Amino acid sequence: MKNIKAHFVLLSLVILILNLNSTSAYAIPFGSIFKGIGKVFKKGADEITEVGTKTDDLKGINKSEDLVATDQNLVKVTEDANYFGTNKINEIKNAKQKSILEDHNVQHIDKLVDAVDVSDIDINEFINESLGINAFRIFWWSGRVFRSSINYNSSKEDRIIIKCSTPQQDFYFTALLEKNKKWLLLSGNIKQNVNGTYSPPLKKQELIVIRDLDQFIMFSSKTPKGKNFPTNYFLIADNKKFVYEENIFGTDSPEYLINNAENKIKQSNNFCNRL
Repeated sequence: MKNIKAHFVLLSLVILILNLNSTSAYAIPFGSIFKGIGKVFKKGADEITEVGTKTDDLKGINKSEDLVATDQNLVKVTEDANYFGTNKINEIKNAKQKSILEDHNVQHIDKLVDAVDVSDIDINEFINESLGINAFRIFWWSGRVFRSSINYNSSKEDRIIIKCSTPQQDFYFTALLEKNKKWLLLSGNIKQNVNGTYSPPLKKQELIVIRDLDQFIMFSSKTPKGKNFPTNYFLIADNKKFVYEENIFGTDSPEYLINNAENKIKQSNNFCNRL
């Protein structure tokens, strides 16, 4: 009679465990279940309570480990989403110019930084690619919109960081306005995961200035290998408006954007802010 009772209790326990295993988000390993069953057969029904307690302990451990992993993932996501935070901004504002240029993979840094007179620099040394964008590029630019606009005015500063946003992504631009040579850099690009799709962010790089006016500055990313023109065009206006044009195939020159800049600015719902 004792054996029948033990087997009945055992069967109930197995059904209960299997039900928990199939419905819980933190399933109990089968190895642990059969280990517990073995102990029941070996020691009798009077130790079923002990087996159940140990099974609950195992379940608790699994939950704890999963929660820790989940917390770590959340922290990682948070770090990625805010990687261009206050610390990064202060780092750029306080770093030496040469360090910033090296971090953005700018070429010929020493020759440009150390030049005493711009007339001593042969720009052909730095524009050695037969690319369509060279016909539009302004090598010696001053960043007039950054000086004239109250939204970006940096008359007392030679370094500014600007965040420009679209619904899909944020761009962080650094303007180095020191000495003779100026640099406009892409320091960060954070993209939103839209409709489950993802594309890698643009890398840090030196940007190419196309128009340098009081009303706006127009510029582009570098031209990728195998393309005739850059795949990304940007425009920052004096009224904080921001225009971003993606040229996926690299076939279109910036001429269309140049000719339609004013209309593009009026129609834009994207904005920039100085940080």
